[in-house]
Amino acid sequence: MDSVEDCCVVDSVEDCCVVDGVGDCCVVDSIEYCCVIDSAEFCCAVNTVDDCWVMDSVKICCVVDSVEDCCVVDGVGDCCVVDGVEDCCVVNSEEHCCVVDSVEDCCVVNSEEHCCVVDSVEDCCVVVREEDCCVVNSLGNAV
Repeated sequence: MDSVEDCCVVDSVEDCCVVDGVGDCCVVDSIEYCCVIDSAEFCCAVNTVDDCWVMDSVKICCVVDSVEDCCVVDGVGDCCVVDGVEDCCVVNSEEHCCVVDSVEDCCVVNSEEHCCVVDSVEDCCVVVREEDCCVVNSLGNAV
């Protein structure tokens, strides 16, 4: 299989993708498709059909609300959860998640998403010069 692609059949038509330099295929709901991860073609599924998102010029997959989507954590495609579904927020120009009202969510400090603890759950507060938080009681007063 050096220079010859190993093909599979998609909708009665032969179609190919390459994984690790060798023609290969993946199947999602009887539909085969490919995307690229780390310079090698790979497969992922979005809305029951293989599809990919591009992160740092590299296609990669993760799952959001039962479909695959991507976010970036530490420069690598990764996912986090917001409102019960996987999603992303940004910390220091990198996508990151925190917990607000028992679900992961984001807040902003100095134009950057950041989290802190309010009423025993992670919430947000704005700090002018430093990314820092205070504990606020049920009356909204700092304690």
